[in-house]
Amino acid sequence: MKVNLKKIVKEIGIFILILPFFEPEYIISQVYPIHRFFVLYRYAVALIATIIYLKKGKISKFVLGLLCYNLVIIIATKLNSSYGRIDTAVNNAISVIAICLIIELELRKEPKRIINQLLFIFEILIYANFISMIIYPNGLYSDALYANNWLLGYDNKHIITILPGMMLTLIYSSYYGKKLKVRSKFLIVISLISIIRNFSATSVLAIVIMIAFVIFRNTIFEFFFILNIYNYIITYITLFFTIIIFRLQEIFRYLIVEILHKSLSFTGRTGIWDKTMELIKQKAIIGYGVENSTVRAAKMNFANATHAHNTILEILYKGGFLALAIYLYIIFIVAKQLNKFRDTMPSKIISITIFVFFVMMLTEARDVTNFYIILLLGYNVKNILNDINKGVEKIE
Repeated sequence: MKVNLKKIVKEIGIFILILPFFEPEYIISQVYPIHRFFVLYRYAVALIATIIYLKKGKISKFVLGLLCYNLVIIIATKLNSSYGRIDTAVNNAISVIAICLIIELELRKEPKRIINQLLFIFEILIYANFISMIIYPNGLYSDALYANNWLLGYDNKHIITILPGMMLTLIYSSYYGKKLKVRSKFLIVISLISIIRNFSATSVLAIVIMIAFVIFRNTIFEFFFILNIYNYIITYITLFFTIIIFRLQEIFRYLIVEILHKSLSFTGRTGIWDKTMELIKQKAIIGYGVENSTVRAAKMNFANATHAHNTILEILYKGGFLALAIYLYIIFIVAKQLNKFRDTMPSKIISITIFVFFVMMLTEARDVTNFYIILLLGYNVKNILNDINKGVEKIE
């Protein structure tokens, strides 16, 4: 059997480039020398990725939107220099933009390769986190806020890695037909056990929706045309106004109180939302930027409130309506592509994953790198479909 050395070198090269963008929370929080290395590693990769991307052709609408969005956050942070964390704002921007540049370049050429490599990294993180939960059932380490932290951090943070991992394994299986591969089944089972074991209410709701999709993806989700990205967005907007603005959560009393075992105040979140909205009115156009966590908590009058516990409010707080407008533009261009191919399985997989993130965004600030990776895959869904169809033709 002939070994394709050039292909192996490329595989290793891509893996080296994307690796530093998936730093476990344990290293960020507890192992500063390695964390510092990861930061410098990301800066180096960001420089390389930018040079390669600019040489390869024009900037996509998605990347341009991402650049503008992060620029607004950086400017807001700089204007709020008394409390602003400009280093954090710049680091966040570099990280999310750089990884999206690398992934988009690969999605234009070899979608299956980058999907497989991303999946491999997420598998490592999910399995390693699961092992840390078994070995240290009461938590791997403690930080200033919580005692029960594991490799991926506090229990409600695990879902941020688990969801894209499940999405990637479902897309990867699509290359081989409708039946799930053993690799995918194993990841889904471990993901489910990990979430149920800790029983973080938002995460449980998210994993239940995702498992329902896995079970019914070839029946209900395939034939019901109303289950598409536009209707998911409409549902999220409706829930946002129902719960966050008008506070009609009494409608969902049974789900919130009896099943998820949460109070109708969402464990004090309603007070945080009210305070955040008061502050947003004072800087509605461009926001406060990224602030020191202690300063933010003091403003909220709540020790653990280092963010708004709602993604839309968090975006408004950090970047005002200017940032929100750009954010919605990114969502719109992604939704447009997903709707164009709404009858295909990759589009359905990415759309439901985005919707699950939307559900979590109601009570958590999920403006995270992994979510932008999901959006980027949605924006490039046509390339993924072309690659799958090419693979099917080769098999036949």
